Amino acid sequence: MANLKNTKADMEEEKAEGDLCCGDEPLYPYGTAIYLDDETLKKIGLTTLPKFGTIMPGQVVMKVTGTSQRAYMDKDGKEEMRTCVDIQITDLELAPPTKTAAETLYPSKE
Repeated sequence: MANLKNTKADMEEEKAEGDLCCGDEPLYPYGTAIYLDDETLKKIGLTTLPKFGTIMPGQVVMKVTGTSQRAYMDKDGKEEMRTCVDIQITDLELAPPTKTAAETLYPSKE
């Protein structure tokens, strides 16, 4: 599975293009976050909210809803191509939160 986290080079490129300001450095690319509302949480059976920062493995089924490829001129006058794919998540399953090795070895006494 591919980790989408931005590299330092990705962040430097966004700064150079003027897409970021004031130290705003996103950890992941635009469009990779999803928001699940009350109704969606009910559909997938998530009844209690996980703690902030919890890693939750899951699976998704996605449908391609659009594709595009566009030529454009960069700031140096060179032609570049941009390719995009639009996807719609159609099915989603989240597994129970995973425990860290430390939590498994040393369970909380709450």
